[in-house]
Amino acid sequence: MHIINIKQWMHRSSYARSILRKVDIFHLQRVLVQETHDYIDYWRSQGKAVVVDWDDNYGRIDSENAAKKFWLDGMVEVSIDGGVTYDAKLDPHPLKQFEEGLRHCTAGITPSHVMLGDYNKDTPVFTIENYLDARLYHSARKHNNDPCVVLGYGASLSHTKGLRQSGLHDALRQMLQERDNVRLLIVGDERLVKQLPVRRDRVWFSPYTSWWTWQKTLKRYDIGLAPLSGDYDDRRSSLKVAEYLMSGLPFVATKSPVYEKMWHVDSGRFVKPGHDKESYDERVEDWYSSTIDIIDNIEDYRERAKDNIMKEGMKYSVDENVDAIIGVYKEIIELER
Repeated sequence: MHIINIKQWMHRSSYARSILRKVDIFHLQRVLVQETHDYIDYWRSQGKAVVVDWDDNYGRIDSENAAKKFWLDGMVEVSIDGGVTYDAKLDPHPLKQFEEGLRHCTAGITPSHVMLGDYNKDTPVFTIENYLDARLYHSARKHNNDPCVVLGYGASLSHTKGLRQSGLHDALRQMLQERDNVRLLIVGDERLVKQLPVRRDRVWFSPYTSWWTWQKTLKRYDIGLAPLSGDYDDRRSSLKVAEYLMSGLPFVATKSPVYEKMWHVDSGRFVKPGHDKESYDERVEDWYSSTIDIIDNIEDYRERAKDNIMKEGMKYSVDENVDAIIGVYKEIIELER
Protein backbone atom coordinates (compact mmCIF):
# COMPACT_ATOMS: atom_id res chain seq x y z
CA MET A 1 0.00 0.00 0.00
CA HIS A 2 1.19 3.52 -0.81
CA ILE A 3 -0.20 6.76 0.68
CA ILE A 4 0.24 9.91 -1.39
CA ASN A 5 -1.09 13.45 -1.15
CA ILE A 6 -4.30 14.04 -3.11
CA LYS A 7 -2.62 16.84 -5.08
CA GLN A 8 0.14 14.46 -6.21
CA TRP A 9 -2.53 12.04 -7.33
CA MET A 10 -4.43 14.75 -9.21
CA HIS A 11 -1.40 16.29 -10.92
CA ARG A 12 0.23 12.93 -11.66
CA SER A 13 3.71 14.00 -10.56
CA SER A 14 6.59 11.77 -11.67
CA TYR A 15 6.74 10.31 -8.15
CA ALA A 16 3.01 9.64 -8.18
CA ARG A 17 3.08 8.07 -11.66
CA SER A 18 5.88 5.71 -10.61
CA ILE A 19 3.61 4.40 -7.87
CA LEU A 20 0.24 4.63 -9.55
CA ARG A 21 1.17 2.47 -12.54
CA LYS A 22 1.66 -0.47 -10.16
CA VAL A 23 -1.63 -0.33 -8.26
CA ASP A 24 -4.92 -2.07 -8.96
CA ILE A 25 -7.15 0.23 -6.94
CA PHE A 26 -7.13 3.84 -5.76
CA HIS A 27 -8.79 4.64 -2.43
CA LEU A 28 -9.91 8.24 -1.95
CA GLN A 29 -11.13 9.57 1.38
CA ARG A 30 -14.21 11.78 0.85
CA VAL A 31 -12.47 14.06 -1.69
CA LEU A 32 -15.22 14.03 -4.30
CA VAL A 33 -14.99 17.67 -5.29
CA GLN A 34 -15.46 18.68 -8.91
CA GLU A 35 -11.70 18.94 -9.49
CA THR A 36 -11.21 15.22 -8.81
CA HIS A 37 -13.86 13.88 -11.17
CA ASP A 38 -11.75 14.06 -14.34
CA TYR A 39 -8.83 12.36 -12.58
CA ILE A 40 -11.08 9.53 -11.46
CA ASP A 41 -12.21 9.09 -15.06
CA TYR A 42 -8.60 9.13 -16.29
CA TRP A 43 -7.39 6.39 -13.98
CA ARG A 44 -10.44 4.26 -14.65
CA SER A 45 -9.72 4.60 -18.38
CA GLN A 46 -6.31 3.08 -17.55
CA GLY A 47 -8.01 0.04 -16.03
CA LYS A 48 -7.68 1.13 -12.41
CA ALA A 49 -10.53 0.80 -9.94
CA VAL A 50 -11.31 3.91 -7.89
CA VAL A 51 -13.14 3.63 -4.56
CA VAL A 52 -14.10 6.40 -2.14
CA ASP A 53 -14.99 6.10 1.55
CA TRP A 54 -17.09 8.36 3.75
CA ASP A 55 -18.57 8.01 7.24
CA ASP A 56 -21.61 10.33 7.39
CA ASN A 57 -24.73 11.05 5.37
CA TYR A 58 -23.90 14.68 4.68
CA GLY A 59 -27.32 15.40 3.22
CA ARG A 60 -28.93 14.67 6.60
CA ILE A 61 -26.79 17.12 8.58
CA ASP A 62 -29.01 19.45 10.58
CA SER A 63 -28.69 23.15 11.29
CA GLU A 64 -27.03 22.53 14.70
CA ASN A 65 -24.18 20.52 13.21
CA ALA A 66 -20.76 22.20 13.18
CA ALA A 67 -20.36 21.19 9.49
CA LYS A 68 -23.59 22.99 8.52
CA LYS A 69 -21.76 25.92 6.93
CA PHE A 70 -20.13 23.67 4.34
CA TRP A 71 -22.58 20.81 3.76
CA LEU A 72 -25.88 22.71 4.11
CA ASP A 73 -25.01 26.29 3.16
CA GLY A 74 -22.34 25.39 0.61
CA MET A 75 -19.95 28.00 2.01
CA VAL A 76 -16.17 27.77 2.27
CA GLU A 77 -13.68 30.16 3.85
CA VAL A 78 -11.17 31.66 1.42
CA SER A 79 -7.87 33.23 2.52
CA ILE A 80 -6.01 35.88 0.51
CA ASP A 81 -2.79 37.83 1.02
CA GLY A 82 -2.59 39.96 4.13
CA GLY A 83 -4.46 37.49 6.30
CA VAL A 84 -7.84 38.50 4.89
CA THR A 85 -10.54 35.81 4.84
CA TYR A 86 -14.04 35.78 3.41
CA ASP A 87 -16.82 33.27 2.79
CA ALA A 88 -17.54 32.13 -0.75
CA LYS A 89 -20.48 30.06 -1.98
CA LEU A 90 -19.49 26.91 -3.81
CA ASP A 91 -21.02 26.22 -7.19
CA PRO A 92 -22.00 23.45 -7.70
CA HIS A 93 -23.10 22.82 -4.10
CA PRO A 94 -20.79 20.41 -2.17
CA LEU A 95 -23.52 17.75 -1.97
CA LYS A 96 -24.00 17.84 -5.74
CA GLN A 97 -20.24 17.56 -6.24
CA PHE A 98 -20.10 14.60 -3.87
CA GLU A 99 -23.05 12.77 -5.44
CA GLU A 100 -21.75 13.37 -8.95
CA GLY A 101 -18.32 12.14 -7.85
CA LEU A 102 -19.86 8.88 -6.65
CA ARG A 103 -21.17 8.24 -10.15
CA HIS A 104 -17.61 8.55 -11.48
CA CYS A 105 -16.21 5.98 -9.01
CA THR A 106 -16.09 2.21 -9.32
CA ALA A 107 -17.60 1.83 -5.85
CA GLY A 108 -17.94 3.36 -2.39
CA ILE A 109 -17.16 2.13 1.12
CA THR A 110 -18.93 3.16 4.33
CA PRO A 111 -18.67 1.85 7.91
CA SER A 112 -22.47 2.03 8.25
CA HIS A 113 -24.71 -0.72 6.88
CA VAL A 114 -27.62 1.73 7.20
CA MET A 115 -26.01 4.03 4.61
CA LEU A 116 -25.83 1.33 1.95
CA GLY A 117 -29.36 2.15 0.84
CA ASP A 118 -28.70 5.90 0.81
CA TYR A 119 -26.11 5.90 -1.94
CA ASN A 120 -26.22 2.64 -3.90
CA LYS A 121 -28.26 4.31 -6.65
CA ASP A 122 -25.12 6.28 -7.54
CA THR A 123 -22.53 3.48 -7.33
CA PRO A 124 -22.14 0.04 -5.73
CA VAL A 125 -21.55 0.55 -1.99
CA PHE A 126 -19.80 -1.82 0.42
CA THR A 127 -19.44 -1.83 4.22
CA ILE A 128 -16.15 -2.04 6.09
CA GLU A 129 -16.44 -1.44 9.83
CA ASN A 130 -14.21 1.03 11.65
CA TYR A 131 -11.99 -1.75 12.94
CA LEU A 132 -9.61 -1.27 15.88
CA ASP A 133 -5.97 -2.00 16.64
CA ALA A 134 -6.50 -4.40 19.54
CA ARG A 135 -2.92 -4.03 20.77
CA LEU A 136 -3.44 -0.35 21.61
CA TYR A 137 -6.59 -1.05 23.60
CA HIS A 138 -5.25 -4.09 25.42
CA SER A 139 -1.95 -2.47 26.38
CA ALA A 140 -3.64 0.63 27.89
CA ARG A 141 -4.06 0.21 31.64
CA LYS A 142 -6.92 1.38 33.80
CA HIS A 143 -5.61 4.47 35.60
CA ASN A 144 -8.64 5.99 37.28
CA ASN A 145 -7.98 5.52 40.97
CA ASP A 146 -10.63 8.00 42.02
CA PRO A 147 -13.31 6.57 44.33
CA CYS A 148 -15.95 8.11 42.06
CA VAL A 149 -17.70 6.22 39.27
CA VAL A 150 -16.70 8.01 36.06
CA LEU A 151 -19.18 8.23 33.17
CA GLY A 152 -17.23 8.89 29.97
CA TYR A 153 -18.20 10.39 26.62
CA GLY A 154 -15.92 11.51 23.79
CA ALA A 155 -17.43 13.71 21.10
CA SER A 156 -17.25 16.72 18.82
CA LEU A 157 -19.89 19.42 18.41
CA SER A 158 -21.55 17.28 15.73
CA HIS A 159 -22.92 15.17 18.61
CA THR A 160 -24.66 18.09 20.36
CA LYS A 161 -28.17 17.38 19.11
CA GLY A 162 -27.93 13.63 19.68
CA LEU A 163 -26.70 14.16 23.21
CA ARG A 164 -29.62 16.45 24.04
CA GLN A 165 -32.48 14.76 22.15
CA SER A 166 -31.53 11.25 23.24
CA GLY A 167 -32.60 12.15 26.78
CA LEU A 168 -29.11 11.74 28.24
CA HIS A 169 -28.85 15.49 28.97
CA ASP A 170 -31.52 15.48 31.66
CA ALA A 171 -30.67 11.99 32.89
CA LEU A 172 -27.13 13.21 33.63
CA ARG A 173 -28.48 16.24 35.47
CA GLN A 174 -30.55 13.97 37.70
CA MET A 175 -27.78 11.44 38.33
CA LEU A 176 -25.12 14.02 39.14
CA GLN A 177 -27.48 15.79 41.54
CA GLU A 178 -28.41 12.62 43.39
CA ARG A 179 -25.14 10.71 43.47
CA ASP A 180 -22.12 12.29 45.15
CA ASN A 181 -19.92 9.42 43.94
CA VAL A 182 -20.57 9.99 40.20
CA ARG A 183 -18.56 12.20 37.85
CA LEU A 184 -18.84 12.88 34.11
CA LEU A 185 -15.73 13.00 31.89
CA ILE A 186 -16.21 14.77 28.54
CA VAL A 187 -13.42 14.26 25.99
CA GLY A 188 -13.04 16.31 22.80
CA ASP A 189 -14.69 19.72 22.46
CA GLU A 190 -14.99 21.73 25.67
CA ARG A 191 -18.01 23.59 24.30
CA LEU A 192 -20.02 20.42 24.95
CA VAL A 193 -19.40 20.88 28.68
CA LYS A 194 -20.85 24.38 28.60
CA GLN A 195 -24.08 23.07 27.06
CA LEU A 196 -24.73 20.47 29.75
CA PRO A 197 -27.41 21.23 32.39
CA VAL A 198 -25.21 19.86 35.20
CA ARG A 199 -23.08 21.13 38.05
CA ARG A 200 -19.62 22.06 36.78
CA ASP A 201 -17.88 20.61 39.84
CA ARG A 202 -19.21 17.19 38.77
CA VAL A 203 -17.78 17.39 35.23
CA TRP A 204 -14.20 16.78 34.14
CA PHE A 205 -12.86 17.66 30.71
CA SER A 206 -10.03 16.21 28.61
CA PRO A 207 -9.08 17.66 25.19
CA TYR A 208 -8.71 15.79 21.91
CA THR A 209 -5.79 13.39 21.85
CA SER A 210 -3.84 11.48 19.19
CA TRP A 211 -5.25 8.15 18.03
CA TRP A 212 -2.34 6.21 19.48
CA THR A 213 -2.78 7.64 23.00
CA TRP A 214 -6.58 7.90 23.00
CA GLN A 215 -6.91 4.48 24.65
CA LYS A 216 -5.26 5.78 27.84
CA THR A 217 -7.92 8.46 28.12
CA LEU A 218 -10.64 5.90 27.41
CA LYS A 219 -9.44 3.80 30.33
CA ARG A 220 -10.32 6.67 32.68
CA TYR A 221 -13.96 5.72 32.13
CA ASP A 222 -15.80 3.35 34.42
CA ILE A 223 -18.90 3.40 32.21
CA GLY A 224 -18.93 4.47 28.55
CA LEU A 225 -21.84 6.46 27.10
CA ALA A 226 -23.04 6.32 23.48
CA PRO A 227 -26.13 8.50 22.89
CA LEU A 228 -27.64 8.79 19.40
CA SER A 229 -30.78 10.51 18.14
CA GLY A 230 -32.38 10.73 14.71
CA ASP A 231 -31.68 9.72 11.11
CA TYR A 232 -28.25 11.37 10.90
CA ASP A 233 -26.97 9.65 14.05
CA ASP A 234 -28.42 6.32 12.89
CA ARG A 235 -25.91 6.44 10.05
CA ARG A 236 -22.82 6.77 12.22
CA SER A 237 -20.42 3.87 12.72
CA SER A 238 -20.54 1.46 15.68
CA LEU A 239 -17.11 2.67 16.83
CA LYS A 240 -18.00 3.87 20.33
CA VAL A 241 -19.52 0.63 21.59
CA ALA A 242 -16.87 -1.39 19.72
CA GLU A 243 -14.23 0.53 21.70
CA TYR A 244 -16.04 -0.12 24.98
CA LEU A 245 -16.18 -3.85 24.21
CA MET A 246 -12.51 -3.93 23.19
CA SER A 247 -11.54 -2.05 26.37
CA GLY A 248 -13.60 -4.13 28.78
CA LEU A 249 -15.83 -1.21 29.78
CA PRO A 250 -19.49 -1.41 30.81
CA PHE A 251 -21.60 0.96 28.70
CA VAL A 252 -25.00 2.52 28.10
CA ALA A 253 -26.00 3.23 24.49
CA THR A 254 -29.02 4.16 22.42
CA LYS A 255 -30.67 1.12 20.85
CA SER A 256 -29.98 2.43 17.37
CA PRO A 257 -29.60 0.34 14.18
CA VAL A 258 -25.94 1.44 14.39
CA TYR A 259 -25.44 -1.06 17.22
CA GLU A 260 -27.83 -3.79 16.05
CA LYS A 261 -25.12 -6.47 16.01
CA MET A 262 -24.32 -5.62 19.65
CA TRP A 263 -27.82 -5.54 21.17
CA HIS A 264 -27.31 -9.00 22.71
CA VAL A 265 -24.21 -7.99 24.71
CA ASP A 266 -24.68 -8.31 28.49
CA SER A 267 -21.96 -5.88 29.66
CA GLY A 268 -24.04 -2.86 28.69
CA ARG A 269 -27.57 -1.54 28.50
CA PHE A 270 -29.33 -0.30 25.36
CA VAL A 271 -31.94 2.39 25.93
CA LYS A 272 -35.02 3.56 24.09
CA PRO A 273 -34.24 5.33 20.77
CA GLY A 274 -36.05 8.33 19.33
CA HIS A 275 -36.02 12.10 18.99
CA ASP A 276 -39.70 13.01 19.28
CA LYS A 277 -40.94 15.24 22.09
CA GLU A 278 -43.76 12.88 23.07
CA SER A 279 -41.47 10.07 24.30
CA TYR A 280 -38.70 12.32 25.62
CA ASP A 281 -39.49 11.71 29.30
CA GLU A 282 -39.43 7.96 28.70
CA ARG A 283 -35.98 8.22 27.15
CA VAL A 284 -34.71 10.30 30.07
CA GLU A 285 -36.01 7.69 32.51
CA ASP A 286 -34.48 4.85 30.51
CA TRP A 287 -31.06 6.55 30.45
CA TYR A 288 -31.32 7.27 34.15
CA SER A 289 -32.45 3.81 35.30
CA SER A 290 -30.10 1.93 32.97
CA THR A 291 -27.04 3.92 34.03
CA ILE A 292 -27.94 3.76 37.73
CA ASP A 293 -28.34 -0.02 37.42
CA ILE A 294 -24.75 -0.32 36.18
CA ILE A 295 -23.46 2.13 38.83
CA ASP A 296 -25.14 0.13 41.59
CA ASN A 297 -23.88 -3.19 40.19
CA ILE A 298 -20.57 -1.97 38.82
CA GLU A 299 -18.46 -4.97 39.85
CA ASP A 300 -20.86 -7.41 38.18
CA TYR A 301 -20.84 -5.39 34.96
CA ARG A 302 -17.05 -5.09 35.07
CA GLU A 303 -16.76 -8.87 35.19
CA ARG A 304 -19.10 -9.22 32.23
CA ALA A 305 -17.17 -6.54 30.33
CA LYS A 306 -13.88 -8.29 31.04
CA ASP A 307 -15.29 -11.57 29.70
CA ASN A 308 -16.59 -9.80 26.59
CA ILE A 309 -13.20 -8.44 25.53
CA MET A 310 -12.38 -11.67 23.73
CA LYS A 311 -15.97 -12.82 23.02
CA GLU A 312 -17.26 -9.54 21.59
CA GLY A 313 -14.54 -6.90 21.42
CA MET A 314 -12.20 -8.93 19.22
CA LYS A 315 -14.90 -9.09 16.55
CA TYR A 316 -13.84 -5.50 15.82
CA SER A 317 -10.09 -6.15 15.68
CA VAL A 318 -8.59 -5.17 12.33
CA ASP A 319 -6.20 -8.13 12.49
CA GLU A 320 -9.15 -10.50 12.86
CA ASN A 321 -10.84 -9.03 9.77
CA VAL A 322 -7.99 -8.79 7.25
CA ASP A 323 -9.47 -11.43 4.92
CA ALA A 324 -12.88 -9.72 4.92
CA ILE A 325 -11.32 -6.33 4.13
CA ILE A 326 -9.19 -7.76 1.31
CA GLY A 327 -12.28 -9.53 0.00
CA VAL A 328 -14.13 -6.22 -0.39
CA TYR A 329 -11.24 -4.67 -2.33
CA LYS A 330 -10.98 -7.72 -4.60
CA GLU A 331 -14.69 -7.49 -5.34
CA ILE A 332 -14.36 -3.81 -6.24
CA ILE A 333 -11.38 -4.49 -8.51
CA GLU A 334 -13.43 -7.16 -10.32
CA LEU A 335 -16.16 -4.56 -10.98
CA GLU A 336 -13.68 -2.63 -13.10
CA ARG A 337 -12.77 -5.63 -15.27
